[in-house]
Amino acid sequence: MSQSRKTFSLCIILLIVMGLIGCSIMPQTLKNVLASATTTSTITPIPSKTSTATPKPTATATVMQMPLEISTCLAAEDCPDAVPISAFLSDGIEKDAINEIRVPFDQTIKLSTGWVTKDQQHLDQNLQHIKWVFRINDKDFFTEDLLVNSEVDDEDVAGAKNPGTWIAVTLSDWKIGKEYYIRYGYYLDAAIDDGWSVTEADFSSIYTLLVVPAKIPTITPGPAITNTQQPNPAVTKAPAQPTATQGPPLVLNITLKVDNRCSDGHVVVFNGPMRLKYTVAPGQTVEYQAAQGIYSWVIDNYEKGGPQELYQSVWTLTLCQ
Repeated sequence: MSQSRKTFSLCIILLIVMGLIGCSIMPQTLKNVLASATTTSTITPIPSKTSTATPKPTATATVMQMPLEISTCLAAEDCPDAVPISAFLSDGIEKDAINEIRVPFDQTIKLSTGWVTKDQQHLDQNLQHIKWVFRINDKDFFTEDLLVNSEVDDEDVAGAKNPGTWIAVTLSDWKIGKEYYIRYGYYLDAAIDDGWSVTEADFSSIYTLLVVPAKIPTITPGPAITNTQQPNPAVTKAPAQPTATQGPPLVLNITLKVDNRCSDGHVVVFNGPMRLKYTVAPGQTVEYQAAQGIYSWVIDNYEKGGPQELYQSVWTLTLCQ
């Protein structure tokens, strides 16, 4: 090999050695710069969602302040100390008016009105469209607990019963110096058939009272006319005639009258030696000849009177006196 070629090879080797030595002593800063130029895929963890429970508002029960002591009662024997509202209304209660009354502050009074049908099937159907009302001072206090299911004697079929539902309450704990505006009754949201006739959807039977408690003597409960318990239209039928009960022939020796001074018509049935049925329009008096004896009577299939011995030549039962 010639001298020149040896020299060239030696130079090449020296350059390679110098290059290797230079890389080994490269500054750390330059290494970092070169390293940063290399693209590296880095997976960055995504923070997981943490459910934080937000406290819900605490429900606070609202207790309605009762303005009166309210109880449920339909039959007079179940609340013997309660006086029917009619005892305070000499002309009877009117539907389309505010009936203002003064009551003893320590007196319990009774309100009731209801719906009677021919049979249970009709009652069940009717109740779907009867909306009950019971409000005191423009606040609604009606609950299903104020309704009473009962039966009344059928006026035409001896021994038969007609079912009905009443809103029937007693009110007490009156406060002197306060006035109580009370509305009670019901209305229909559709036409209904009670088994005797059809009543249209616009029918309502709602009574309004303005009760003013006062320091006046209390009234002792006794036979009194109350609201007609079946204010739906009456079926037109042949007038009932006095019927003698089974037994020896009776002597008709007294006159038995019913004087209706109320603003509504009423039906009164006497039972004793004879059965007598009176259908008396407002302001009218109906009389029958009857036999002396002990009689009981019922007004509008609800309010009961007697028994009482009737022996006067003329005996009169006055309604709303």
